[in-house]
Amino acid sequence: MLSTINNVKIKKNNTTESVQRSEDEELQGSNSSSSINMKNIIHVHFFEKILKQGVDVDIIWSFIDEKRLVSGINELIRAVQKNSHDVETTRLLQVDTSTKVTVIDADVLKYPAIQKFAVPFVNASIKALLRDIVSLNEKTTENLLTFHMFNRKLCSLINPISSCSYHSFKHNVIRTKWMDDLLSAVNNNKALAAEWILTILGKRFEEKFTEVGVNLGLLLPSKIMDAESACAMWEEANCTYKSQRVILRHLKCFFGRRITVPETYIRELENGALPPISNEKIVEGKNVSFWHKNIDEVVVHRIKLELEHHGPTVLAQFNVLDVVLGGDHGARRFRAAVKLIFRCEDHPEVKPISVILQVGHIDAEKDTYDILEQTIAVPLNEGMRRLFGKFAVVHLGSERGGAPVMIASERPHADATNNNFIVLKLRAFIAGDLAFYATVLGKPNMATCWCIWCMFSKAQWREVGHCTGPEWTLEKKLPFGALW
Repeated sequence: MLSTINNVKIKKNNTTESVQRSEDEELQGSNSSSSINMKNIIHVHFFEKILKQGVDVDIIWSFIDEKRLVSGINELIRAVQKNSHDVETTRLLQVDTSTKVTVIDADVLKYPAIQKFAVPFVNASIKALLRDIVSLNEKTTENLLTFHMFNRKLCSLINPISSCSYHSFKHNVIRTKWMDDLLSAVNNNKALAAEWILTILGKRFEEKFTEVGVNLGLLLPSKIMDAESACAMWEEANCTYKSQRVILRHLKCFFGRRITVPETYIRELENGALPPISNEKIVEGKNVSFWHKNIDEVVVHRIKLELEHHGPTVLAQFNVLDVVLGGDHGARRFRAAVKLIFRCEDHPEVKPISVILQVGHIDAEKDTYDILEQTIAVPLNEGMRRLFGKFAVVHLGSERGGAPVMIASERPHADATNNNFIVLKLRAFIAGDLAFYATVLGKPNMATCWCIWCMFSKAQWREVGHCTGPEWTLEKKLPFGALW
């Protein structure tokens, strides 16, 4: 019995040794075959092209260590590539010394395709290869710009054509279909991909997103109406608080959200802000709604708030108040605002404080001269005139019994009985783009054609060495008058 078991063990061991020996012979045969193939490649594609006739190749092979053959060939390839980099860089610099040539510092072994096809590691070479691939992609039916990354995830290279106008942009989208490729690359469901992209764009460019939606005729629940605009709307409609709540409840049920600020914000205007003056007129055959605030009243009210919230110590640091009026049109609305800047001329190290307040609003597709003149331009202009060259006097003593802030034509002088006050010199400015300046100066539609200093048109002032034209004056602003 024992002899039988020993015989079985001996047979098993013999079998295992024979299997191991056959695997080793197989591996050695594979390595030998690979070595022979490598020798044949080097012999045919290298030795026969460089050695002289009659040279014994076997003698050369006898001096070569086959174990280091593969690593030596890799080092040779790297050295050849580096030499190609240097030669290409030198040639590019000889053509133009200002050409920036960047050699990519990376291990070629990590990029097997580049290594296999011996592409030089120079930025110009890589870009040239990419340019050829993009051009070749237009000639094939299969998309060459879609491939799998090393982690097996699908990657797509999109080529959005640069455009200088919306017309060319639309033409390029239709011709190259890169927009469809972009949506497909984001998600297989193009509608879902479009939703994601539009959400990001809407949050990043909110005003433009709303403007495009309005131009497309889409009903968008855009920004919530601010307190001033809502107050102007309810005042003009002569709605009671009960009527306002009924209207807002129905609007919220239909749109699914509020369209105005809460009622408490509007009620706060009675105590903490100036209510707007609203109106509507028919201008250029269209009904135009608008509201405005008197700028001098806004300035006085804001100084009172600064005094109430920051105290006289902070306000006493400043001796100048700049009132900067500006306006711009966007999303079918014209908005006018003032920026109040509290400064200290005597001590520039004192940090100024500023606040921006909206003083006008027009619901109109364009901000033409006639619309501005017949709506908010005149009252805003009158308010700025009441501030120009004046002084804001802040009385700190309560025994006077009058208003704590008033606008004075002259700087008051302190004496023994009247010295508890703060004086702010008022300076008026206007800010805006060139079209806004041309409009307020009584020169509408002249921003891109007419000289801002003289009455020459573009055809006249573009000539080299032209004579001096007649200067603009208040009497020569034909047929318009200055708005400010």
